[in-house]
Amino acid sequence: MRICPKCGFKIENDEAKFCKKCGSRLPVIEKIVEDTHIPNGNGITLNPRQESSSFVQEQVKNIEVNKIPKRHDIPESKQSYEEHIPNRNMMWAVKTCFKKYAKFEGRASRSEYWYFALFNNLIFFIPVLLAFAMDHDVISPILCIAAIIYLIAVIIPGLSVSVRRLHDVGKSGYFYFICCIPYIGGFILLYYFCKASEIGSNMYGETD
Repeated sequence: MRICPKCGFKIENDEAKFCKKCGSRLPVIEKIVEDTHIPNGNGITLNPRQESSSFVQEQVKNIEVNKIPKRHDIPESKQSYEEHIPNRNMMWAVKTCFKKYAKFEGRASRSEYWYFALFNNLIFFIPVLLAFAMDHDVISPILCIAAIIYLIAVIIPGLSVSVRRLHDVGKSGYFYFICCIPYIGGFILLYYFCKASEIGSNMYGETD
């Protein structure tokens, strides 16, 4: 178990590179390298046992740092940790949203909201497009009806994940009704749906 030096959050994964709560980079755990030959830049391989401890520690630290993609070197105040959490794909978002079918409390990350929105659009429009393309007297109506039924079924989880997405950026769920403002309401709501998560906890809870 590791402890974040910035916020004190306990992290069970010893190989974690970032704090799950505040998003700050964790210090690299220096490992003791034994029986490993490291090139010294002059074409000569050196055994760490034969070198000073400071040289070995510097080499190991460089190896650990190079494993982290440069895109992770981001300002803590402007980026969300959600972009660095692995395995956050479309299926994860769909399972999460259906699991929280009518849960309006808590927060939803940007990836959770947009993956679920993309999935819903694919499930709705693909059958509709196939129905128009086939122009079949029996199959086309069935595809259209199935798409409409699915659209009705995801109204509640769609609203709940929208409210949780607003919570994630520090806005009340009632802010959703701003879309009722003609012309600009939808664009304002879209802006907050695209906004990065607030790092750490806010009045609606902690990030997932």
